Amino acid sequence: MSKNTPIGTPLFTSTLKEEVVAGSVAWLPNGHLCMVTVDAHYHLVVWNIVSGDVVQSFQGHMPYAVNNVIPDAYDDSPAKRWDTSITWSPNRRLISSFVRGDRRRVWEVSSGKETPSAEFPMRWVLSPDGSRVAAVEENRLGIYELASGRLLTQMQHMPQRSRITTLAWSPDGHWLAGGTGTVNIGYPDDVEIRVWETDSGRLIGRESSYGSEWTANLSWSPDGTLLAYSSESVNIAVHEVPSWHHRATWRSDTGTTRTLAFSPDGRFIACACFNAFETGCSAIYLWEVATGEICFIYRDHEARERNTPAINWPLGAIRSSVNQITWALDGKRVASVSSFRKQEKDDVITIRDIHIWQAVEEAT
Repeated sequence: MSKNTPIGTPLFTSTLKEEVVAGSVAWLPNGHLCMVTVDAHYHLVVWNIVSGDVVQSFQGHMPYAVNNVIPDAYDDSPAKRWDTSITWSPNRRLISSFVRGDRRRVWEVSSGKETPSAEFPMRWVLSPDGSRVAAVEENRLGIYELASGRLLTQMQHMPQRSRITTLAWSPDGHWLAGGTGTVNIGYPDDVEIRVWETDSGRLIGRESSYGSEWTANLSWSPDGTLLAYSSESVNIAVHEVPSWHHRATWRSDTGTTRTLAFSPDGRFIACACFNAFETGCSAIYLWEVATGEICFIYRDHEARERNTPAINWPLGAIRSSVNQITWALDGKRVASVSSFRKQEKDDVITIRDIHIWQAVEEAT
């Protein structure tokens, strides 16, 4: 007789110590969950989180080069290596990485080879097919060819009072969403969400989030018809694209939403809500788009914090925060990553927890 695996059942957990410098996690097309880490020589290593096997490694970053001369010994401290940025392309075939002292580079996951790429401003994201990048510098946003750096499209009607801090391509590459943050942190302003057509640069929608200082995240539905975003003043808001019709909004007293992600079938949004003044921790909510109802709350990241020795945190301190959520391609599992601080002897250290858990109930 078969039995059901309930929603929220933990399937796998792993803990990374502070000395492991970790980047983004991603489900590969073969169904394996992988993470990119940076070693003491600034080589990137992709490894299978469950088995621990190394899938691929990339060599070529030259950190701290002075006049094109690399020092004899790298500063391999985790604090230095944390000055990196690593992201996966939407199709999971490419990885872009930045290490302080070197330019951002692009790597092919299957071969481990570097992909030819031009130099762009610091903040840029790969298109779904990996052939273009959206790059922002000050109040200019453009679409460029990855290999040559040739400008393809300049976005129109850019925000003037705030800067773009978040970018997200639609799955088909036809739309580009941008979220802004205020210029003067500490002075709330109108944080905006804007969506452009990538071929023409035409602005097709905008929305203001009043009295916010940041935009946490943007997420597209798999078919590219819905855009979800979170900000300091709203947990989740959903708009239809290109009509820009407002579909739904969720506000709650559970805290601010730090990250969110659509399920592969577009039915659910998983979002991590951080409650600064009550628990100092994050819980993950499964929100059904059609009904606007919360169908499950995953609290295991929060439980980890509650089961550790108490620390005399100041009011509002971030003790545990879920900063990554990603759905398996089959839509049945969710992987979530939290940064967690604990007392160890005389120091407070950072530990990263990786959880894989059941997102839909199924017979086994």
